[in-house]
Amino acid sequence: MPTLGSQGSQRRRAYFCVLGFLVAPLISAVIFSATSPILESLGLIARAGMVPVFYFYSLLPTIVLGVPAFVLLFKLRMIRWWTSIGVGLVIGGVMALLVEGSHRLRVPELVFMALTGAASTFAFWLIWLAGDGHAQASN
Repeated sequence: MPTLGSQGSQRRRAYFCVLGFLVAPLISAVIFSATSPILESLGLIARAGMVPVFYFYSLLPTIVLGVPAFVLLFKLRMIRWWTSIGVGLVIGGVMALLVEGSHRLRVPELVFMALTGAASTFAFWLIWLAGDGHAQASN
């Protein structure tokens, strides 16, 4: 039977997990808003105004690809900094292929999107780790 302390611990883990899934696309949104060539002529305020748009489009792969990857890695007890970064690289690369198409995709764009995905998943891992109390990461 779960104790009150374990219920609080589970709630804390769930809170930090959800927080991580909300912050991860924000990392991508800020990076895309700051570096998008389409927004080159806009000022800082206008670029900041585009963050919600990029957030929406970054949230989709987080839900469709990131959540299932997290569930799989969690079940395998394989959530580590390096698996998080690896998943982010793959998701970023997949998104680059989907956005640009394989015939138009250039290596710098692929690398940029993959690194953006890695930065987002690493931020998720840091937040998740804070809520998990380092339990799984130390195994």
